Amino acid sequence: MKKFILGLAFLCCSVGLTACQVRDKEQTERESFSKTDQSGIYEIAFMEEAEEEESIFYRNVWEGTAEYVKKNQITYHYYRPRENTEKAYGKAIEAAVKRGAKIIISKGEFFEKNIYRLQDEYPRVQFLLLDGEPKNEGGEKKGASNVHCILFKEEEAGYLAGYAAVCEGYTRLSVWGIEKDSKIDRYGYGFEQGAGAAAEKMDTRVELKYCYYNKSALDKDETKYEISEKMEHCFLSGIQIIFACDNRLMNLAAKAAEKREGKVMGVAIDLAQESEILLASTVKNYTDAIIMALEDLYNNGGMWPNERAGKTVTLGAKEEMLKLSGGEKIWRFDNFSKLDYWKIYRILKNEEINISITSVPGTDRVKIEGGE
Repeated sequence: MKKFILGLAFLCCSVGLTACQVRDKEQTERESFSKTDQSGIYEIAFMEEAEEEESIFYRNVWEGTAEYVKKNQITYHYYRPRENTEKAYGKAIEAAVKRGAKIIISKGEFFEKNIYRLQDEYPRVQFLLLDGEPKNEGGEKKGASNVHCILFKEEEAGYLAGYAAVCEGYTRLSVWGIEKDSKIDRYGYGFEQGAGAAAEKMDTRVELKYCYYNKSALDKDETKYEISEKMEHCFLSGIQIIFACDNRLMNLAAKAAEKREGKVMGVAIDLAQESEILLASTVKNYTDAIIMALEDLYNNGGMWPNERAGKTVTLGAKEEMLKLSGGEKIWRFDNFSKLDYWKIYRILKNEEINISITSVPGTDRVKIEGGE
């Protein structure tokens, strides 16, 4: 577990708007994230969130993407805004454009409104937005021809996690997430339906507790401490696994699980090799999704082709863009075999399961406990 926490601390280094604005001891580390021409111009700008806890996620995604970029001798620059505000994110985009960026890769809600605002102002810049779509204050969506968006079927990821947990023998489960986040809702809906399907198969019953927090709560140290205490209490009350649908919550859950002999399942990236506390993660294949998009863009002369221009694609098991970690390296399940996993994955891939993302079909196999 110490390796896991130290790993997070090491990767969550603090960077300013450019890779040059770093501490001396981190200089060599971050210089590998920037390659410009002699005049300091670069072609691709990769945008990270300002949240330190999210740094490990972005580094994981970027390192995979960088292999493609370096192989094709494309100049690039890695940005991290100083503040977690829409204004700071907008300034990061504008700074990248001024330094010659032709392609801007970003992720999440803070970039949605900025790209909505800047897509027409910079028509020659190609935007690739992950886990989001350009929208204004009122929620109206609009994607110009220089914008392409990639979403993922979180409900399928959640289904795999819930199904695996119950097949392994766990029957007291908890989902922790962020309020008013549609991605988190889909993780939860999928997890519940996967747990229900496995409970039918195993002829057992499951108790599931939902715990949701406002995103701003995770910005305060005192609230993080309270959440960590509630997670410990959760394990003490009999909960066996916490499915943490946010990287910051996963870090807190891992600490609580270590103290109370619980288990954690995470999302987005694979950290299973860092700690035995983490049973598995539902992994989004951001790297291949980005590389495939870039290949299409460059094959079309540096502009999005018609099938991507101004459009959003939603990827899942069918495209092999989601998986449960452990298939290749670490497998921590004793009762849920790899064969079991590939059987259910094949069913998802063939779209033989209809997973609801608006409500969960009722079943007497899953008892829902009141959330907090």
